[in-house]
Amino acid sequence: MLRAALLAALSPLPSHSALPVDCVITSAALPPRSAALNLTSRVVLRLEQAEARETNPHFQTDYRISRLLVIFAFRGNAAPLVEASQIVLGTHPDQVFAKLTAQRQEKLGAEYPDWYDANGNLKPEFFSVKKPPQSVTAERRKERA
Repeated sequence: MLRAALLAALSPLPSHSALPVDCVITSAALPPRSAALNLTSRVVLRLEQAEARETNPHFQTDYRISRLLVIFAFRGNAAPLVEASQIVLGTHPDQVFAKLTAQRQEKLGAEYPDWYDANGNLKPEFFSVKKPPQSVTAERRKERA
């Protein structure tokens, strides 16, 4: 539904459902589509397809923002990223990290400093798994002995 609305907003041509039944439209009767509109429509469609295939909800949000950004830029919006971010995230792009950090602090409470450093970045010990180094030959020697 959102796709149809966005493509309808991009297209200056009337949709077929809005035309009378007895009206026959041929390609010669339609005004020529600009190359920029064609490219924009294709980019928007690809971003929509990528969003639909993406399983990570954070990346889906990035695709959604990108899609709106392309549409707003095509329309000549002076600040397409700001408008897209306001619609999808409800905040200015400069405030996204501060808002995310505040939500993390609210959820973790007193445990926040255990997980995140003073800059709001995840501490390295939580995402790196340390295994003792072993070579393949050392394992084979143990198996033979």
